[in-house]
Amino acid sequence: PLHEKLNMLYSFIRTHLQQKTIVFVACCKQVRFLNRVFSKLRPGVPIMALQGKMKQMKRMAVYVHFSQSKRAVLFATDIAARGLDMTSIDWVVQYDCPDDAETYIHRVGRTARMDMSGNGLVFIEPSEVRIVEVLAEKKIPLKQVEVNPKKIQV
Repeated sequence: PLHEKLNMLYSFIRTHLQQKTIVFVACCKQVRFLNRVFSKLRPGVPIMALQGKMKQMKRMAVYVHFSQSKRAVLFATDIAARGLDMTSIDWVVQYDCPDDAETYIHRVGRTARMDMSGNGLVFIEPSEVRIVEVLAEKKIPLKQVEVNPKKIQV
């Protein structure tokens, strides 16, 4: 449910501190919000942001810094879903459910590149379950993860 998403994301990040993660969200404002919140929470991993309203030089600096990092979290819009050569991404988290299968594929395609393995996680709110059927039609199976409420960090 929507009211649990932020705590779920925080818990995920706190349990994946030694990995490199891209968190995709729907809009620039959300990237700025999550970047500010997680920077203040200091989860124990470098936090970065990449979105279309940033100046080109700033975007390039963030891209280079994230690319060279061994462990980090990058909050990004779909600007980072295509055309950027990022390697060694351990996790792609789709915090906002993609609108269609193509968006899902482009986002999750940031991981498991160049014969590397990677993982994807998509947050699906109850009102968004239709995406599961859409992905299944494209032969993209999803496995539902049951969350232990005792392990959620707040």
